[in-house]
Amino acid sequence: MQFNPNKNFNTYTSSGNLSQYDNALVAALNGSICIGSISNNNNSNINLYNNTNSNINLYNNNNTNNNNNNNLYNNNNSGAVLVSYKNLNKLTNKSTYHKVFNICDTIGVTYSGMQPDFMEQLQHAQTYCHEYKEVYGSYPSIETFMQEYAQRMISVSSEGGYRPYGSYMIIAGYSNNINSNLYNNINSNILNNNSNSNILNNNSNSNILNNNNILHPMIFYLDPSCSFSTENVLTAGNNYNAVKTYVEKRVINNTYNSNSNLLNNDNTYNSNILNNVSLDDNIQICLNAIKEHVGVEVQPEDVSVGVLRGGKFKVYTEEEIKELFY
Repeated sequence: MQFNPNKNFNTYTSSGNLSQYDNALVAALNGSICIGSISNNNNSNINLYNNTNSNINLYNNNNTNNNNNNNLYNNNNSGAVLVSYKNLNKLTNKSTYHKVFNICDTIGVTYSGMQPDFMEQLQHAQTYCHEYKEVYGSYPSIETFMQEYAQRMISVSSEGGYRPYGSYMIIAGYSNNINSNLYNNINSNILNNNSNSNILNNNSNSNILNNNNILHPMIFYLDPSCSFSTENVLTAGNNYNAVKTYVEKRVINNTYNSNSNLLNNDNTYNSNILNNVSLDDNIQICLNAIKEHVGVEVQPEDVSVGVLRGGKFKVYTEEEIKELFY
């Protein structure tokens, strides 16, 4: 076969497809399985507002900086989980191979596909986050990161004339916008509960509901074409559809909003329904999904785990992963 070094990777086929992006997606999804799942268990937040005594503990300082208000939503039951399976040769030292990484203190990532491609993408992501912090004094929200990062990857690959990256990334971080589906019930309780009216009357707390610094967890995917979107459960790699169904059945709970349907018209799960399972349970569900679907016995050294909790993303050590297994 004649190799053409000048082939244009951005030329559409007669059927309207960009074949190189399709091929890159196939390569990415042929990798080992990875999972991202959100936990929006916010019962503790509701209790905070329904208990007048808790207001004293939360806001005993009238000069409290609103930047600290994000701790209200960063409880131990809310966050995101990233779990990835290492499909390696038996002779490989698995402790030296990782599939979950920190992009920055507040954003984590896992992937399926080609490791060399991903490592270059990871370097670009880390560089952007550190540049952002130098300018603004804090790391970007997950929405800001995804918009800017996807544009950077387009400029590096397609606009640069290089082939698409052969990796599919799942990225977890915090949003600085209130999810109306999640917090409408909480907000109405505050406004309609006279015992908590002092929250809105206190100048130091009057902007809590509209504060851009209030955070909630989100996960996004980024595919080889640099398209990105968010869902409550994301999977990539071998047998990803079956793994996603397994996780969704166990973490998605529609009891919070009785007007929501668990399934859409096409029998896919409604992504607007909350993952109302606790974060610790979510970790076990994702691990069990991998054990059920990889077809071999899974040991602690066969997986990488990262958890978004309390405003930080933490990659688990091998010892911490062992505690999840035994």
